[in-house]
Order: sequence, then structure tokens, then C-alpha cells
Amino acid sequence: MKKYIILHLSLILLVFIACTDDQKQDDKNITFQRSDFKVRKSLSGKTIEFDSLILRPSQIQLFDSFLVTCNQGAEKQFHIFNLNTAHKEGECIPVGQGPKEMMTPCFVNRNDSVVIFDMMTSTIFTYSIPEFTSGKERQPYLPRYKTAMEQYSKLGQRVLRRILSRDESWIPF
Repeated sequence: MKKYIILHLSLILLVFIACTDDQKQDDKNITFQRSDFKVRKSLSGKTIEFDSLILRPSQIQLFDSFLVTCNQGAEKQFHIFNLNTAHKEGECIPVGQGPKEMMTPCFVNRNDSVVIFDMMTSTIFTYSIPEFTSGKERQPYLPRYKTAMEQYSKLGQRVLRRILSRDESWIPF
């Protein structure tokens, strides 16, 4: 009975702590005005005409001088264009559930490599930029964890091991 009372009091205390207005967060906001920018530059763009159709990309990513578009619904989902030559370098990664295929890919922002997350299979594929933008067949690096859920599971296990390895008397279970 005593455990239930302590548990209820802990939950009520947690609700009160979570619902308090924290003024410290408001102090971290940074505001600026247009007059704060001393140097003004005018930008202009130029139209690049490619030698083939870009189709209707759902995602666009720029790697070095290569424009990579993700065209869901196309036979090969990724189309690679060289911005310097305005030439289509190739297409890669067909739709499917095979070992070198993806169902619903999504780019993950990384500067040093091409990382693609397949949302349907929860698998993360990593490629080197030169390998992905070349005309060769793309072979992903072997992922450290096969799926995103495995990755989060391994992270959770490490955190739990670290917590449980300490002799902490405050752990309620």
C-alpha cells in the first residue's frame, strides 16, 4: 500500500514539475532585425538545361558537383546529373525488396557520404560519394546495424547497461 502512495505522489509531483513555465527557455531565443545585416548582396541564378528529362523528383540532394534526384515511381529511383557538364550520369537503385533495391527511400543529410533511409524496410544504406555518383553498380557499405530499430535498440541497451552498472539507490525499480 505504501508503494502505491509513493508512486501516486511521485506521478503528481512529476506532473507539476512538467507543467511549470520555464522562463530560461525564453532567454535563449535570439532575435535580429534586417538592419543587423551590414553587407547586402544581390543573388542571381542561372538556368541549367540538362540533356535529359529530370522528371518529377520528390527529393533533391547536391553532392559535390552532382545533382541527385529521387524519382519515386520511376524504374530506377535515383537519377544523377553532373552540374558542370549538364549531362545525366546515370540512374541507380531500382524499386523492390531485393538486396540492392529500395521501396521508399529518403535522404539523410551527411556531408561525407550518401546516406539513404528506406522507410518501408527501416534500413539505412551508406555509400561513398564517388561510388554513388560513378556509373558503376552501387554496393552499399555493410551497415553496422541492419535496421534503424536495431540501431535504436543497441543504443537503448548501452544506456541501460550504463545506468544499471552504477550503484544508484534512486532507481525506483
